[in-house]
Amino acid sequence: MNGILTRTQLNRPGRLTRITLLLSLVLLLAAWFLMPKQAPPVVQQDQASVEAAIEDQYGIHITMLALTAGGGVVDFRFQVVDPEKATNYMHGPYEDLPVLIVQENGTRIDPRPHTHHVDYEFGRTYYHFYRNPGGVVQQGTLVTVLLGDLSLKNIVVR
Repeated sequence: MNGILTRTQLNRPGRLTRITLLLSLVLLLAAWFLMPKQAPPVVQQDQASVEAAIEDQYGIHITMLALTAGGGVVDFRFQVVDPEKATNYMHGPYEDLPVLIVQENGTRIDPRPHTHHVDYEFGRTYYHFYRNPGGVVQQGTLVTVLLGDLSLKNIVVR
């Protein structure tokens, strides 16, 4: 041929065109994968608003988690801010009572069934004892307390 391209040759992509298309595709994919992805916003409530919600919904204010009985029991202390709500909640099904989650390893400590009835009084502090399976809770352990759909995190065990 004398340097003139035929119609068939013009319709067929050349080596340079294929390399250019391939490099463009690689760069486009690399940019897409390397571009920071925006995670959906996480709704987090601060501790003060969770505490206020617990008081409003359940009528109690959690005051302390501490080890007792030689470390075999976790002492859960709460102060009553609404006696009627506290009585309804704390004397409901034991499965609905506060649950403790050890943050370090996710151990769930369920409440024990209660066998007595207390007439809660405004301003008084009460307690529930939770077992400490295998001594998983130690002084300084961070625990999350679950009450229904509310979770009060980072409570340091005394």
